[in-house]
Amino acid sequence: MRSPAPPPALAPPSPAAAPAVGKLRPTETEVAQWAAGLRVPPRTAIAPAVVSTRLGRPVLKHVPGPRLDLRVQDGSEPDGCLAATGRALAALHGAPPPGRDAVTVESPPWGALPVRLWAGLSSVQRGLVGAFHGDAELRERGRRTRDHLARPAVWCHGDARTNNVVITPDGLPLLIDWECAGLGQPETDLGSLCSALLMDSLSASSSPSGPQARAALSAAMTRGTVLVRSALTGYREGGGQELDREMLASAVGCGLLARAFMRASMTSRDRIVSALYEIGRGLLLDPARWEVLDGRA
Repeated sequence: MRSPAPPPALAPPSPAAAPAVGKLRPTETEVAQWAAGLRVPPRTAIAPAVVSTRLGRPVLKHVPGPRLDLRVQDGSEPDGCLAATGRALAALHGAPPPGRDAVTVESPPWGALPVRLWAGLSSVQRGLVGAFHGDAELRERGRRTRDHLARPAVWCHGDARTNNVVITPDGLPLLIDWECAGLGQPETDLGSLCSALLMDSLSASSSPSGPQARAALSAAMTRGTVLVRSALTGYREGGGQELDREMLASAVGCGLLARAFMRASMTSRDRIVSALYEIGRGLLLDPARWEVLDGRA
C-alpha cells in the first residue's frame, strides 16, 4: 500500500537539487523519457525508450522480459544483474532531477483499510493489521521514516521493487513504471529494492511444517541476504550516494511491513506474511539488525 508523502517540513529543494529548467510536476511520460536518456557508464541504458503515450501514460519500447521478481523467485536471475540494478539506481540518483515534485513513499496502512482491501486479507493478515495499529512505537517510527525519506535530495524512482525491473535478452535491468518518481532520499529506492528481494526469496521458499519450516525460512533469508548485498555492492561501486544505514534499515522495514499487508493472493502463505511482518518490525525498532543483512563494516 502506498500513501503520498507529505510536503517536506525541512530543507526545501536547493537550486542544485532541482534546477530551474526542471518542471515542478513533470508527467510520468516526461519522467520516463528523461530516464530513458540516462546511462550507466559508458553507455548502458537504465530505462526503455518511450514510443508513444496512451491514456496519459507512457508506452515503452517492448522488452521481452521477464521481470526481475520472477527471475529471483525461480533462481534464474542473470549473473551480475542485481549489481547492475544497483548501478542503474546510482546513475539515477546522480543525475540532475527533471522536476521538483516530491517522491511518493511506500508505507504500511496507517489508518483503517477500505473494505475492498480488508476483504482480500487472510485471517492472519487481519490479526497483524490489528497488532500494527496497536503498536504506537512501531507506527511512530514508521511515520518518521516516511517523512525523512520524502526530504528532497536526489531524483528517486519511488517504487524500485523487483517487479518494476524488466530484464533484457542480454541480462541487463531496465527500470519501468515511473508514476511515483520525485525528489527524496536515496534510501527510498534502495529500501524498495532490498525489501522486494527479501520478499521474493521468502516467497520462493517451500512451506513445510515444524522444524523444517524454520529451516526453509532460514535458507530463504540467507539467499535474500546474498541478493541484497549484491545490489548494494553494485550501487556503491557505481558511485551511488552515501547511504545512512539506520535509515536504510528503517526503509526496508517499512517496505516489508507494507508487503505483509498485500492481498493474500500475492503473499501465498501466512507463514511468509508473519515473517515479513516480524522482520520489518525488527528493522524499524532496532535498525542495528541491518548489519546482519548488509554485512558492511
